[in-house]
Amino acid sequence: DNVVNTGGVKVQIEVVEEELRPYINGSFAITSIPHPKLGEAIVLLVDEANNKDRIKDIVEKILPRYHQPLHIITVTAIPVTGNGKTDRATAKRLAQDILRN
Repeated sequence: DNVVNTGGVKVQIEVVEEELRPYINGSFAITSIPHPKLGEAIVLLVDEANNKDRIKDIVEKILPRYHQPLHIITVTAIPVTGNGKTDRATAKRLAQDILRN
């Protein structure tokens, strides 16, 4: 269900998050936005406790090219559901709203 189709490659959101978990302190979430050429672009939302430049370096070193987010966005808080899981729909809308401006 949580699959991003980017450039013809299907990427599982949870797999990318699991790859990043040892390297990112604090909260983060992978989501996607529509992209005119790729279909969807991967987006990484990170909370303010993280250094965006450090995260970018980590992403480039550890993730396969097709798992790397096209955008890294710092947000005040990662949206969560009532049971504490990432609110995927809200995260997607948040990324779209931020990148639209």
